[in-house]
Amino acid sequence: MIEVKNQFARHTLMWILVLPFLAIFLMPALMNSHALILPGSEIQVMQRLGQDVDVVTRRANSAFKVLLVDTGIVRTMEKLFKAKASHTDPSAVRNSAKISEGYLNGMWSMLYRAIWRMVGLWPVLSVMCLAFVVPAIVDGSVNRSTKLSMFKPHNPVFFWGATHTAISTMGIFMFLPFLPIPLSLWVVYGVVGLVAMALWTTMSNLQTGT
Repeated sequence: MIEVKNQFARHTLMWILVLPFLAIFLMPALMNSHALILPGSEIQVMQRLGQDVDVVTRRANSAFKVLLVDTGIVRTMEKLFKAKASHTDPSAVRNSAKISEGYLNGMWSMLYRAIWRMVGLWPVLSVMCLAFVVPAIVDGSVNRSTKLSMFKPHNPVFFWGATHTAISTMGIFMFLPFLPIPLSLWVVYGVVGLVAMALWTTMSNLQTGT
């Protein structure tokens, strides 16, 4: 068994691998499958962001097919988790089959929604990052240079906090497609604003004394 001892590496793995992985397998079990279907409100949000919904949907359908259907993942998961039952089977068997079917339907709906979000949002988020995040990084770097010119001693607490803040911002983007709530313009703008502030804080305090 591989043990990751570096705390920053563990933090990164948690955001990038563990949380999305847990979301994929836990949310379908904890939430109604209908709540994981792509809501109509997100289609309106995508339109307001200037995206062609038909193009986004075609690309998402193609990505879902290539990543999950053509690779055999859907078929394998259906064989492993989907219980089969007929009307003559005991009620416990029929209930088990119903639960497993609902779980798988919810998981596929959630994965499709995540793919649809990624396909539709990455052009918008890229532009927003160039408009807000990059200037925040530049301004933070200037602020950091000003602090360094004051010859203040290095404070490891700020270095630790700033590094974890930077890692967390990566996690925000990784987990955004899996959010269990419908995305709105405020959520999208809020995430970009949070990332910009976090990176500004990181660049301002990285290896400085204040």
